[in-house]
Amino acid sequence: MEALLSLSTRLADEAVDTLRELTRRPSHRRRALRALAESGAEGWQDVVPEAVRIASDGQLPPRDRVAAMSLVVDIAPPELTDGVRDLSEDLRLSVRDRVAVLHALRHVIGLSPLRRVRDDEQTSAAARRQAGKLLKRFAPQDRIAEAHLLKAIAHDRAAPPALRVRSAVDLLGCGAAGRGQALPLLLGLAQEEALPASARTRAARALVEEAPASRSRALKVFRSLLPTTTPLQRRGVWLAIGVVEPTEAAVGLLEMARNPDHTPVTRVRCAEAITTLRRDWKDKAALTARQIAFDTTVPWHVRRTAARDLARWSEVCREEARELLRSLPRQPTGHTNPSIPRNS
Repeated sequence: MEALLSLSTRLADEAVDTLRELTRRPSHRRRALRALAESGAEGWQDVVPEAVRIASDGQLPPRDRVAAMSLVVDIAPPELTDGVRDLSEDLRLSVRDRVAVLHALRHVIGLSPLRRVRDDEQTSAAARRQAGKLLKRFAPQDRIAEAHLLKAIAHDRAAPPALRVRSAVDLLGCGAAGRGQALPLLLGLAQEEALPASARTRAARALVEEAPASRSRALKVFRSLLPTTTPLQRRGVWLAIGVVEPTEAAVGLLEMARNPDHTPVTRVRCAEAITTLRRDWKDKAALTARQIAFDTTVPWHVRRTAARDLARWSEVCREEARELLRSLPRQPTGHTNPSIPRNS
């Protein structure tokens, strides 16, 4: 339905009617409401009362109520704050959802409960960061407190590595003073060998993008990570190197794409990455895409992705790629994964 709304204005009314029906089904309610909210003025008029009704219904699961509340929290209709007041005391809520509820109720209960979450050292670092991010637009003291919190989390070796890096990156946005503190923090995180490769890559990439003077040290970190990472992580490292040295990164990715020891998914992902760095290397990437697309031992959904890439990249092979796409099944019975996963 979301795709239909984005592609056809003529069928928009039909799509909106279908989404209205889907909001009555518990398994589709959240996605249907969000799609309605994004469909325009007509859909939005339906979303507000329905979201308020769901958020205020104490018989529904807290997660559904918080999801509905999040759709309309910015306009904060009075009936919403009355309906979700009990959620702030619901012990079944995750800390993250409780922070969202406290933020929604700020017009009624004030900001003090949210500030207590941010300043409570017994609360998880992720929830404190979330609270600090929501509070920073209200007062100068809140912005100062957020900067102190982000710095503390980035220094905290007990915090999850990804959270430490995200906090250091967020600190870049806390004015000149925050930026000055964030850059050495990011360099330290990138060089900290005890951290996972993915976290070190993210920290070094932030340095490359935000601090040109630190690029040589960041590149040194990237190159040291190449032998130690998994293939898909190595692809991410090459992409980060490509911000500074696109040709060097494209050569590394091409070697991976042509390596038959790598999985078909890795090879296709590397071929796709090459075209983002060097558009004039599409023919080189197309060779890998063609090999995988016509390999009958490869899973069907990977072949479809490779065939789509081939049709985009190669004018010579476009017709045979289209023929292959027409012949491949859209989704065979029992299969639930119609495309290459993108979260690696």
